[in-house]
Amino acid sequence: MEVGPLLDQMARGYSKALGITNLLLTKTMRAYREAELRAATAMGAERRISSLTLEVVELRKSDKEIRDLLFSKSQEALRAHAKCNDFRLAMEDLKGEVNRQEGVIADLKDDLAHRDDDLAQRDVELARTREEAAELKAEAAEWRAKAAELEVEMARKQEQH
Repeated sequence: MEVGPLLDQMARGYSKALGITNLLLTKTMRAYREAELRAATAMGAERRISSLTLEVVELRKSDKEIRDLLFSKSQEALRAHAKCNDFRLAMEDLKGEVNRQEGVIADLKDDLAHRDDDLAQRDVELARTREEAAELKAEAAEWRAKAAELEVEMARKQEQH
C-alpha cells in the first residue's frame, strides 16, 4: 500500500477537520461574544431593574408621605370646618341673644316712654296741686286775717264789757 495517497487522504481529512474545527471555533467565539454581549446587556438590564426598583421604592415612600400629608391636611381641614361650624353656631346663638336683648331694650324703651307719659301727667297734676295749694294758702291767709280781725273785735268787746 502506498503511503502517499494515505497521507494525502489523511492530510485532506486533517485539513477538513481543521476547517471544521476553525468553523466550530469561529462559531464558538461568536457564541461567546454574543453570550458576553447578552450577559452585559442582562447585567445592564439587571442594574436598570435594580435602579428602577429603588426608584419605585422611593416613589412608594414619597407616595406614602404624600398620602400621609394629604390625610393630615384633610384632617386639619375637617377640624377647621368643624370649628367654622362651631363659630357659625355660636354666631347664630349670639345673633339670637342680640335679637333677644334688642327686644328687651325695645320693651324698656316702651316702659320708659310710658313712664315719661306718667311723669308728664304727674307734673301736670303737681302743677294743679301747687295751684290749689297756693289758692288754699291764699284762702288760709284770708281766714287768718279774718280770724285776727275777729280776735281784735273780741278783745274790744271784752274790754267793753
